Amino acid sequence: MTAPATSYESLLRRSEVAIPGLLGVLLAGALGFTLALGGAFENETRITIIIAILGAALLGIVMIVTVSLRIHRWTVTAEGIRIEERPKVPLTGRRRRVSLRFDDVAALYRLQSGFDFQLELVARDGQRFRLAQAFRPDLHGVRVADRAGLAAFAATIEAALSAGGNALPGTAEGLSFWNRPAGLAVLAVAFAVTLAIGIGAVWSFAWVGALQAGARSGQMLGILILLPIGAGYLLIRSMQRRRALLGARRGRS
Repeated sequence: MTAPATSYESLLRRSEVAIPGLLGVLLAGALGFTLALGGAFENETRITIIIAILGAALLGIVMIVTVSLRIHRWTVTAEGIRIEERPKVPLTGRRRRVSLRFDDVAALYRLQSGFDFQLELVARDGQRFRLAQAFRPDLHGVRVADRAGLAAFAATIEAALSAGGNALPGTAEGLSFWNRPAGLAVLAVAFAVTLAIGIGAVWSFAWVGALQAGARSGQMLGILILLPIGAGYLLIRSMQRRRALLGARRGRS
């Protein structure tokens, strides 16, 4: 029988940082293009402005993505839980190392953040720590979400807390950023923006004509149509989870 894992490491994708940041870049770029195309500029100046906007947008996207990726590792020791956090890309964020005694832990939650499942540990001093599911290769070499491993590690933490004299009621279901009003507002804006872009792309494609646009334009059109579908799906899913969790809490009270 395999012994329970006492350590778990994974890549945390901070979508609550990435998606609002990417939306901001998209809106700023659209505003810049509007001003560049509508302003009284000479053609060479207008082209220079557009190239500068594209470069700034690309740089912003790279920075947002790199800052959003972090490596988190939790280790259960004899004294408590050791938490280590570091940026995926060196020098793009701060490191954090925290050691918590078992009696410092106030709660342990399961979160669903977008398409990721996570654990959230809340300390008695109010600090919050998150650990996402890892992705490991299956029998065919395809990397899949290790939800079972994360659940087993949560059980290991619960057993260690109980043995350390801090028996919690269990790992409860919690609300992630995307299940709270601010996250739902961001998803609603993302849906509205991507829907507008998708409608504009369909209109442009129909106006230019499929034959003139070519295959690559058709592929890009398909991607732009899928964006609002994905954003809408996440919005509905997040609202349903919020409603279910709040309803369960009211039922217990």
